[in-house]
Amino acid sequence: MRLFCMGELHMNKQLGTKWFTFYTKVRPWLACLMIFSTLGDFFQYPDVYLSRWWLLLYLLGAIAQPILCIIVAVKSSRDYPDFVRFVKGVLLFETINMAYQQGVHQYLNSELQFGVAAIVFVVILVIGYFVWYRLNVKYFEKRINVIETDYLEFDPNRITECKSRGYRDKNFFNACPQCGQYAKQYIYLNQEQPKEERICFCRKCGSKLIDDAVFCDKCGTKVIKE
Repeated sequence: MRLFCMGELHMNKQLGTKWFTFYTKVRPWLACLMIFSTLGDFFQYPDVYLSRWWLLLYLLGAIAQPILCIIVAVKSSRDYPDFVRFVKGVLLFETINMAYQQGVHQYLNSELQFGVAAIVFVVILVIGYFVWYRLNVKYFEKRINVIETDYLEFDPNRITECKSRGYRDKNFFNACPQCGQYAKQYIYLNQEQPKEERICFCRKCGSKLIDDAVFCDKCGTKVIKE
């Protein structure tokens, strides 16, 4: 069985640069500005927030939002595959937090009707998952360019070692968790390296020799092996 294994991954800087700039440079500032309204309500009614766990969770989600956006902005200038993995988690948190915030607002505006708030939460969660989470994940993964590719024979018993960090793993098509390098940077520990194929020619007539030939099949000259 042959598996397609990725080499080194880099960011395609020509694809969707405007949205990438907005998401990594502008959104952290917007998230920091939006938290002021929530903090204002908290300082105005601290007893109400501290006495209800769902309002306290609402406050913690609002505080975590700008912090995560700032971390995203910092990671955007570093290793892009690692950035994409982190953004996936952030996007999932944002989707759940957005649905939860809308559910809390509906819960307060509908005179504490839990059923209405739960329906709003589920609807916003489903819409946010397909409209916000899935589309953004697809966009960020699309910006990954595979610079090197290779085909490797799949062997579940093969153990590999990362050349730069020494990490060993049977699933050699996975990236090293320490340095992020993929299978091209791995060496095989429990199997011999395949020998390089040598193409030999007849020393007399120049015809190509078959493997392990003793005589040339064209002129009959004996093959001299080194």
